[in-house]
Amino acid sequence: MPFALVAHCRAGFEPEVARDLEALASAARLRASPAVVPGLGFVAATGSRAPASGRTLRWGVISGTAAAWLWLAAVLGTGHVPVSTMGAFAAIVVAAVLAVWATAGDPAQTRVASLVAGTVCTLWIVVELVVVASYAPARMIPDLAPHALTPADDLLQSRTELQDPYVLVFVVGAAIALALSLTSLLRHRRG
Repeated sequence: MPFALVAHCRAGFEPEVARDLEALASAARLRASPAVVPGLGFVAATGSRAPASGRTLRWGVISGTAAAWLWLAAVLGTGHVPVSTMGAFAAIVVAAVLAVWATAGDPAQTRVASLVAGTVCTLWIVVELVVVASYAPARMIPDLAPHALTPADDLLQSRTELQDPYVLVFVVGAAIALALSLTSLLRHRRG
């Protein structure tokens, strides 16, 4: 039976997760071919007739992670977290384009790689935003609650309000993940 899995783990534990995925596949009487992305905390495993190759999943994860970290570097470099989500959407597009470039040749694999990249990039950006909005110095947080009673309330409310526009990024990421699922299911049904 064809299958493809992408596992997330702590950086440095990729070989251990690859062995675990092989063991799980073996217990299900399947053969897995894990592809490790060292240092990023991702492992991709595919079955012998999976609709996506390990190379496709690997480039999707690498592209999505790289674009999300570039978005974070840009945010930290400007010294403030933008209320606008345009930079996040630009990063998602960059991730997809990089994945397309890296997997050019087979249109079906390219499509899957770009969708994996978009999904991974979106998840990273949402996590990065929550961490930055929660723990960044006050000077990086825009004043979104000027009518708060105290400066501390203002900062706390602004940290919370900053995350609201990025709900759209999460929703778009869910749509990309749905498209990825449908693409994989349709490829599986066609053989």
